[in-house]
Amino acid sequence: MFSLFSTPTIAQKSDVGGGKAVTHEPVLSLPAHIPTPELPPLLTPEQEEKLTEVRAAVIPALLIDPAEDKVLRREEEEWANDRTLLQFLRATRWDAEQAVTRLETTLKWRRSYLPHRITPDEVEEESRTGKIVINGFDLLGRPIIYLVPARENTRTYDRQIRHVVFTLERCIRIMPPNVEQVVILVDFERISFTTAPPLNVTRRFLQTLGDHYPERFGLGALVNPSWFISGFFQLISPFMDPVTKSKIKITDIRHNHRHKSEECAAAPRVDGLGAWVNLFDHIDARDLDSMFGGDLNFEHKHEVYWKAISAVGNN
Repeated sequence: MFSLFSTPTIAQKSDVGGGKAVTHEPVLSLPAHIPTPELPPLLTPEQEEKLTEVRAAVIPALLIDPAEDKVLRREEEEWANDRTLLQFLRATRWDAEQAVTRLETTLKWRRSYLPHRITPDEVEEESRTGKIVINGFDLLGRPIIYLVPARENTRTYDRQIRHVVFTLERCIRIMPPNVEQVVILVDFERISFTTAPPLNVTRRFLQTLGDHYPERFGLGALVNPSWFISGFFQLISPFMDPVTKSKIKITDIRHNHRHKSEECAAAPRVDGLGAWVNLFDHIDARDLDSMFGGDLNFEHKHEVYWKAISAVGNN
């Protein structure tokens, strides 16, 4: 669903990655050098009360009747756990009524869209070029999704959205305990109005993420932004809530792979987005793809990557 900018050659990636050997295997489990994610803070008595209220309203009232579909009922019961309910409560600032309304909408969407049942075979064509890749974790244990627009290979927009949803669902499956969010890194170099994804596709992606995966987006970074970025975000800004916009940062690795944090803080902001960011404040160099300035010399090889990602959650 994203389109167009340059991809380094393997030799260039080796230079960026410190001459380390190329790997084709994605990192889908938390490396030993990343600290174990901390337990979330305890709920206050008021928050516990809100959770109890939402739980009582959702289970079993909003779940599908087991007489209609026993398998889907079990899947909905597994999905509507306290972690999910708390995500919707946080997204609505602890407004129990709004949370229940949004949960009902998402349950209806999941019943028709069946995101958890999207098979690798259904979306494999969208993955052949490595335009969207799950690989590694940040310092908080959040899975990292890389978007590489230069590798766009289709115009099947409905299937592109399903591929994105498939990717999110796989990320959720590999999240370590106490982790609920993802990190999304996008190389924004050379994007323009003629090469950007259609506005309606971008809108659908943002709507799906915001409506049905609240509190799942932890950090986004636009890497190597061009002049196009300000105009592009003016167009899509109406489809993004302020919290989401504040989580989208900017970084430029073309001139200095390791920006100083204080320089990022002093850099001018792009309208509608968060601040400039030093990726190494969030991701260990060993876990960041060399194309994005890190030391992980990963080269996408479809057969290897797809075998690994297809096996997620099958054990």
